[in-house]
Amino acid sequence: IDTGGVHGFGVIASNTWAAFKGAEAIEVEWAPATYPATHEAIDEGLHAELDENNGFPFRSVGDATAAVANAAPGDVVEADYAVPFLAHACLEPMNATAQITDGKLTLWAPTQVPGLAVMAASAATGIDGDAINVHTTFLGGGFGRRTESDFVRYAAIMALHTDGRPVKVTWSREEDTRHDTYRPAARARMKAVVRKGQLPTALHAKVAAPSVIQSLVGRSLISSPVPMPDRSVVEGMFDQPIDLDHISVCGVHAGQTLPIGFWRSVGHSHNGFFHETFLDEVAHHAGLDPVEMRLRLMSNHPTAQKCMEKVAKMSGWGRPLPAGQGMGVAFTFSYGSWVAQVAKVSVDDDGVRMDNIWCAADVGHAMDPAIVAAQMQSGIIFGLSSAMNQKITLVDGEVQEGNFWEFDSMRMAQCPKMEVAVLENAPKMGGAGEPGMPPSVPALGN
Repeated sequence: IDTGGVHGFGVIASNTWAAFKGAEAIEVEWAPATYPATHEAIDEGLHAELDENNGFPFRSVGDATAAVANAAPGDVVEADYAVPFLAHACLEPMNATAQITDGKLTLWAPTQVPGLAVMAASAATGIDGDAINVHTTFLGGGFGRRTESDFVRYAAIMALHTDGRPVKVTWSREEDTRHDTYRPAARARMKAVVRKGQLPTALHAKVAAPSVIQSLVGRSLISSPVPMPDRSVVEGMFDQPIDLDHISVCGVHAGQTLPIGFWRSVGHSHNGFFHETFLDEVAHHAGLDPVEMRLRLMSNHPTAQKCMEKVAKMSGWGRPLPAGQGMGVAFTFSYGSWVAQVAKVSVDDDGVRMDNIWCAADVGHAMDPAIVAAQMQSGIIFGLSSAMNQKITLVDGEVQEGNFWEFDSMRMAQCPKMEVAVLENAPKMGGAGEPGMPPSVPALGN
């Protein structure tokens, strides 16, 4: 097939199994990848970007660069962080059904963006958008993956070859995992000035990651210009409710071209980890309690403070713990909602076990508190799954992970007990589907 910018192979059969077997029988010699051939090479590129590129500023208070340079060596805390590519791993692999009759195209698709599906199908088939009808079905998991239109486009192309009969494109689990639009790999370089027993006075952060928006727009046939710089590179880092004398947050656009896309909470997913893990490093260096330090840094943000106070009370923060147990805290403001979490873990000969996680989420006004709580729990499971079980790797340009035994979600036996408090102190209504994820990973790590 070479239609509408799509190059590849499709198998049409009378049943799904026959189509799968036909696809397995095709022998293909693929061209070299347009991106670095290994995940290690991509990570090295991100590291080089941090070394060589000053990036674009997104938050600047005082002069953090000078503050770090002029501080005594013992008062500077530094850390580099890296996170891998991640797939969406929706329980329902990508699929869509298409039928062309009398010059009209009908689509049945689990899509998050029907308008983009129409645009993609029109470009692939030459059928005018007014003659395309999309029936949006239930989604067996979306998480941003079904904002893409590749699976819809493939169904429309195949329908050109079926003489009016409907054709359903179904991907196997392996195809779905290996042809995702991934959460990008990213790196961060963090520096802070902090003295023993005192609050930090300076924070310098630089994040290197490819632009999700640029990658998405390049695939989606959107004619409007790409907004640059892309805030998704630094969101969850530059917009957090802490205040210091000197703050500098910069983002670097990495140039690799592996397809990346929206993944639950987008840039907050990695920057929440970078930001909150580093704050715990700072608290440790200063000898301060991590909750107390955050409360003091949040003095101008009472909504954030109330979340922290609530989750500390829920979790019994500060009480002595038995040997082999630990608690970690994290906070992330994302999508207009303020979310604090505390994770409790146990360590024994079998490894690390998640015991409990407490969550205080302020969404401003909760139309249905039970749904908000369920979404927070869902985001927590999504985040902990990524931390414990998931990583996308490349060899010779090919994704290695295929099925759940290589890229797994959290199972029931791994899931901690969860308690969620829904608060309504914020002056504006925020989201619920995304904000539960970002604090979960650093809470576990801390």
